[in-house]
Amino acid sequence: PHFLVFQNKLFVYTGAWYCGDSSPKSYELNEHLGYAAWSADGQKWHSPIMLEGTYGHYIWRAATHDGKAYLFGRRKREFARSATRALRDPLIESALMVSDDGLSFNKVGLFQETNGDETAFLFEEDGSILAALVESEITTLRQLGEQVSQAQIHAAAKALVGARQVFLFARGNATMLVELMGRRLRRTGLKVTFLTHQGRELAERVLTLGQEDVVLAFAFHSVPRGLVPLLEHATAVGATSILISDVIGPLVAPKPDMILAANRGLEDEFLTLTVPMAICNALILAIARLDEGRSLQALDRLGQLIRQFRKAR
Repeated sequence: PHFLVFQNKLFVYTGAWYCGDSSPKSYELNEHLGYAAWSADGQKWHSPIMLEGTYGHYIWRAATHDGKAYLFGRRKREFARSATRALRDPLIESALMVSDDGLSFNKVGLFQETNGDETAFLFEEDGSILAALVESEITTLRQLGEQVSQAQIHAAAKALVGARQVFLFARGNATMLVELMGRRLRRTGLKVTFLTHQGRELAERVLTLGQEDVVLAFAFHSVPRGLVPLLEHATAVGATSILISDVIGPLVAPKPDMILAANRGLEDEFLTLTVPMAICNALILAIARLDEGRSLQALDRLGQLIRQFRKAR
């Protein structure tokens, strides 16, 4: 549940599904609906009611500013249907909704058009929400150097430089980092395989994993499905494993060969991806210093190919 003090009342918000006679047969995000209960004194409570304007949204945290209540919610683009989480996540949008009474909401706009997550904002006195977000990001980034050392970055970069192939694993929102890292590693001349699937598909993609390869995995907040068997397989075949993570990193078992773990913010704040992205940037810069010009050669070849493809009809 999420709490909001608004118009001298305490509101309790939650996302759920309707459970009456016409409850949905399949419980998925498109059928989600927001509910609220409220009290003026903390003793007598109004029974939960459905929130107008929240159908198809998984409502998240609430905030108030200038006499209005705001909700943050995730939803699927155009009520799309998806069979797996891997197909679902790129369709998730994050919306900001506003209400005059805390019960009937209208859409203000989208602040994430893909891979929507549990982002929430704090309003400044002047109505600004950007300042609070930037300050939180800066504070979190300043702590990074105390949690991940340059020696750790160097060791991980050295392993990546010597890899025959790099296998990139992530689930959920972290797949954005896989896309980023995959593109940058290819530009250094490394061969990359994406591991963003489950079950059989994941197993098939690691069939060629060997002792000359590196598994670079991302895990945040909880251990994603598929990571444990992947690390077990990497150990069995002698591949090097590197984990970029947050507070969950030291708890992952079996333990990866290297862990680059740093806090992404306080538990009750927006948990940023800026920190792991900074770790990725540091790795790429370290690789460029270690690969004896291979990155520059790869970029030169890429430039030639780009010109060649642009000329083609």
